[in-house]
Amino acid sequence: MTENVDNVLYLQDRHILNNINAENMDSLIPPRRSDRSLWALYSEGIHHRVRLCLARMGFYGILQCGPIKYYDHHLLTAMVERWHRETHTFHLPVGETTITLQDVAMIWGLNIDGIPITGADTAYTKNELQQRCLYWLGFMPEDNKIKGGHLSLGAIRKHCLDHMIQDDSTDDDVAKYSRCVALLIIGVCMFPDSESSAVKLMYLPFLQDIDRVNTYSWDSAVLAYLYRELCNTSMESKSDLCGPLQILQIWVWSRITLLTPDRVQQSHLASEQVVDVLQGLPFPPYGAKWKRGFSWVHTVRHSVRVMRDMLDWMVDGHFKWTVYDMESPELSMYLEGDRNLLCRSACPLINFDIIEMHRPERCLRQFGMRQGIPPPATNYDIFHKLTRQGRPNYDWDAFHKQFVDMWTDRYNFVMGGEFFIPGTPDTTLEYISWYRRISHIFVSPTLVPTTMVGYHPIDGRYRQSFEQQYQQQGHVSMSQHPTWTQNEGEAGTSTTNHPRYTQHYGDLRPSTTNTTFYTPPMMSSFRGYDHDFHTTYAGSFTQLLQSDFRPFMHDIRPRLNISPIPFQEYSDIPITEMSVSTVGPGTTPAQPRTEGDEEERYGRGRRTIVRPSCGTGGHRYHRH
Repeated sequence: MTENVDNVLYLQDRHILNNINAENMDSLIPPRRSDRSLWALYSEGIHHRVRLCLARMGFYGILQCGPIKYYDHHLLTAMVERWHRETHTFHLPVGETTITLQDVAMIWGLNIDGIPITGADTAYTKNELQQRCLYWLGFMPEDNKIKGGHLSLGAIRKHCLDHMIQDDSTDDDVAKYSRCVALLIIGVCMFPDSESSAVKLMYLPFLQDIDRVNTYSWDSAVLAYLYRELCNTSMESKSDLCGPLQILQIWVWSRITLLTPDRVQQSHLASEQVVDVLQGLPFPPYGAKWKRGFSWVHTVRHSVRVMRDMLDWMVDGHFKWTVYDMESPELSMYLEGDRNLLCRSACPLINFDIIEMHRPERCLRQFGMRQGIPPPATNYDIFHKLTRQGRPNYDWDAFHKQFVDMWTDRYNFVMGGEFFIPGTPDTTLEYISWYRRISHIFVSPTLVPTTMVGYHPIDGRYRQSFEQQYQQQGHVSMSQHPTWTQNEGEAGTSTTNHPRYTQHYGDLRPSTTNTTFYTPPMMSSFRGYDHDFHTTYAGSFTQLLQSDFRPFMHDIRPRLNISPIPFQEYSDIPITEMSVSTVGPGTTPAQPRTEGDEEERYGRGRRTIVRPSCGTGGHRYHRH
């Protein structure tokens, strides 16, 4: 199904946002986790020869990232609520954003380029699967450990713990053991299923040749799997969330500063990196920075209602569009050469029956490029209903041939545009008004503050009243308000500066849109406007959305008990005139403090020091 430029969220009536109300606003989407079997093996120690094999396969970066102690159910729920299947993006007040091929490559170090993960899903008998396990993994699982083409994760872990690799082990034993560990990584981190107890043996053929494993695009397969889980969960197709959730949680921590915990106890990571490099292993990917040791002193956790409201009221400084240091030789090794261009390819993501579209044109700011109105997105809703169930012996490579051909031609779908520099606008003015028109920014439900205790989310509709009051005073509408000056002929004003967005979709592909962006005609020049609220980047997106309403917010904002935005009720009073008398009648004007008995001077009275209990009970009979 193809959207037009304004009909974007056409599945909104089926979105889980419709179920958020005062009665169930604290309901969570439980994440499925099955990686404990892998980290139990990891804690026992993996032999250096096995680590080298995993590095050749391209999976060692996941081990270097290590386990996350827990998945924040509240954080993941708040992000799923903002995911939209139509665009494959999160809709935040700062604009559309998403997890891209670049994020997966940098966080886990997986190969982004190569052969897609697809092929024939052959239905073998149980005996045939046992023989294949014996030949490639080095052990024959029991009958009850194989079910429906799935192998029990517990059986793999038990075999690995009982047959640890030694210095004198043969190369064949090392290769089989490495495949077992790789299959664990695939089953518990990359493609965990809803049961969280088994791994699909259809991935085993990709592990047969150790030196060829890294020629497959595991990056795109992981992202396809994550997209599918987010799509199904956000559309009420599932009651829980599984998939590579470590990618999602690290992505949120890295980019949304409101939810970023402080990293502590990081000194051990440097020593681990040195040991790996000295042993011939690759430098850890970006995700290893979030291995362990966090503090939540400056942010919040375990409260979806607070997180939901924080996201409702976030501004530009709360989101990092560019996170990775691409000049760093340690990190740039994961995106060398043309692989960095592939991150901006509007190509299909393939994982057997799963087909999801990569949409970098909707979040160009994540690549340092100015964002314009993106072309209509085609997500092929029919493929969200297509699964492997009831389709044995399907050749998915042939079934999805047109998408496999698109992946083969992936470098012809690389999005282009203009790179912006700090201090210049990162979006066009047309994008701002368009995004406000098509998006669903506010998620928190309406609550009456007097009917409940605890945190009361700010109703998003109050922001609409900001704009109404603002326009009543004769100002230009926020969506039409210019904040930066642009002369005729400057870069970024014409679609001729953007490369062609050629599409060869066949029968299912849209026949419209020939440019990278749909950009309406722009005025030849704009007059700047002086704002009360300034950010580091002139003309920022949320500056247009929010800045001009700051003078009016304290008049019409509901008096709630907590607010994520520091509204100053006395912003118009000079600091030199601020005193206790401004609080209300019956108070004494503030006077300069002098040395002496300050407690009596300011009405606090003298304190009575009570000694703590001794703990033995003797304090009951003796007074100190």
